[in-house]
Amino acid sequence: MAATTASVVEAATSPPRREKMKGAMSNLSGVARSHERWARFRFSVIGPLLAAPPERGELQEQLKSLAARKWHHPITGQRVQFGLSTIERWFYTARNEKKDPVQALRRKIRSDHGQHPSLTPKFRELLINQYCALAGYSRKRGTQ
Repeated sequence: MAATTASVVEAATSPPRREKMKGAMSNLSGVARSHERWARFRFSVIGPLLAAPPERGELQEQLKSLAARKWHHPITGQRVQFGLSTIERWFYTARNEKKDPVQALRRKIRSDHGQHPSLTPKFRELLINQYCALAGYSRKRGTQ
């Protein structure tokens, strides 16, 4: 069974498949596209375990096998390795999702994304005023 899982994983991450995935996702915006690529990549790693669940007691061995492999990074294409606990977390996240396991593997955007919670409103206002006051300042010349 391990050979079957390995061949399915290899087929899911082969270059022609990746090229098809790139084309299908080219209409998404930059950040959303990278989040989607990561979700699809994670699913391609753990998908064979979901499609053909291992027998009782075999999961850890198959996770070790997946963790030992080198994968193509979904954004840069460089060869990377993922830890057993990371792949295990992806597996349980997808397995426990009722509707869409790929969506469950997508990176969650923080609720405070784009904000600076460490800056108080008073300090933020001070920075904005300073920026406006020095709008014509040239860093190269050091003068206004």
